[in-house]
Amino acid sequence: MNVFNNRHILAPSQKEMWWGYVCFVAYLLVIPTVLSLCVPYFSESGSRAGFLFHLTSSVCNFLLVMILFRNFLFRSRIPFGLLLITCLFGFLGYRGLSAMWNLILVLAESLLPTEASNLNQNTVVDYLNHYSGYMLINVVVLAPVVEEVLFRGVIFAPLCKKNPLLAYVVSGGAFAMLHVLSYIGQQPGSVLLFSAAQYLPAAFVLCWSYQRTRSILAPIVLHGLMNLYSSILTMY
Repeated sequence: MNVFNNRHILAPSQKEMWWGYVCFVAYLLVIPTVLSLCVPYFSESGSRAGFLFHLTSSVCNFLLVMILFRNFLFRSRIPFGLLLITCLFGFLGYRGLSAMWNLILVLAESLLPTEASNLNQNTVVDYLNHYSGYMLINVVVLAPVVEEVLFRGVIFAPLCKKNPLLAYVVSGGAFAMLHVLSYIGQQPGSVLLFSAAQYLPAAFVLCWSYQRTRSILAPIVLHGLMNLYSSILTMY
């Protein structure tokens, strides 16, 4: 069966979907606001304060997702061989797709009124250079679990059961915009879109891995693998 027509993937239950909406609100609004108000140090300027705020937010979101979606994650168990081969092909596909997509973005960058870059990646690189150990745990373990459960489990899976194409567009677009959300108002719209567009190949492959295995574990592991690869390139 064509993977992209597969609508029979394991999605969160209705109760878990409601918890997913709660997690989204906590992820985007509640946890950052509470941390900023309760820990004045996080509001200070500087790389260290920013990193500690980022890491603390990630830990809080990770714990929340693990508690509320523990049954969903347990139900998502699949054979190790299927997981391994899917992540291998997914990673290779991601590298090839990214290479082609970056050529298009290079041409698009020349049309922008200002110099553009990957805004989120610049911040991640700074944190990796100064706090490599903690940051690796964040990008390889914490962030993949939270982002995949929310953006693939809560957004993609239910939509995929009705319209796979729409699921790719909505989930991928939301995932891409997540990575520039904190820069809205600080950069021109064209730069924000350029930065967000760089995450579309990853979003596509992560959705594909979910469809192929019908399990959220595949995009979680693949996401961590892709982040580990880019982190190693950054540090070495």
